[in-house]
Amino acid sequence: MAYQSLENLLTVQTQKLQDLETATDLIQSKSFIQEELVTAYGEVCSIARDIQDLKEDVKIMRVDNDRCKDLLNMLKSLDNQIRHMEQNIPLKIQEYVKSEIPTNNNTDDNSSKPKEKNGNASFNNTTFNNATFNGSDAQNANNTINTTATTAIKNCKKTLFNEPEIPQMISITPSEFSKLPKYIIGRHTIDTLNSLVSSINQIIKSKYSLIALGKNGSRKKGELDLYLHYKKEQMNLGPDEENTYFFTAEDYEKYIKARLDKTKLNLLIALRHCKKLREIRTTKTVNYALILPN
Repeated sequence: MAYQSLENLLTVQTQKLQDLETATDLIQSKSFIQEELVTAYGEVCSIARDIQDLKEDVKIMRVDNDRCKDLLNMLKSLDNQIRHMEQNIPLKIQEYVKSEIPTNNNTDDNSSKPKEKNGNASFNNTTFNNATFNGSDAQNANNTINTTATTAIKNCKKTLFNEPEIPQMISITPSEFSKLPKYIIGRHTIDTLNSLVSSINQIIKSKYSLIALGKNGSRKKGELDLYLHYKKEQMNLGPDEENTYFFTAEDYEKYIKARLDKTKLNLLIALRHCKKLREIRTTKTVNYALILPN
């Protein structure tokens, strides 16, 4: 019994020593454990912030989803309106399109002549007419019809959608390019010059499409300040230039995303020499105006 009591006492004391050793280790490692806890706390806070950001992103996605649904409904409505307009084109416009498309003046001469009794003769006439139709004259007639039809469609679009008629500069022809002095054109090619012409046409179309919207239309588009700026520029040219289509170096930078460097300015001189442009100088600005054909 005494032996067992001593053994139990040693066991209890050993357990206490182990507890004291563990407590000593904890006390000695207090600063390290504190750093670990602070680090863990920071990570937990970071995760919480990420979760909050994800919740905000989900809310934004829900709002965007609702907008997409509204946009889809608007597109469906517009599609239905376009289909309705397509199926209900006014008769006046239909008659105008038909009047613009030329009819085939080459009527069948055989209709005014008595029918031939010989079937072979009739077959030969048909073959001859087909051969004539498939020639170059027929091709030219088709090209004329296609061109006229395209013009008629554009006129219909302008009538239906009130598209403004904005003049465009005509590309430089090889004949005009050959007449340019060497000291003006230098080593530039006709493609380079016509590339600038395309850029100018793009500027004029964008600028005067906005002006054609008017104050209310530009306000809806969020470009009212730019519209008022353009109208002020137009007024500064004076009443004699009321119908002038022009652009500035600022317009070039805005719509082409490039500056009018020395090379472009030299090409503008070439266009002035070809009677495509003219300069209108105001107090602080050089305006490049289109010279429209009479």
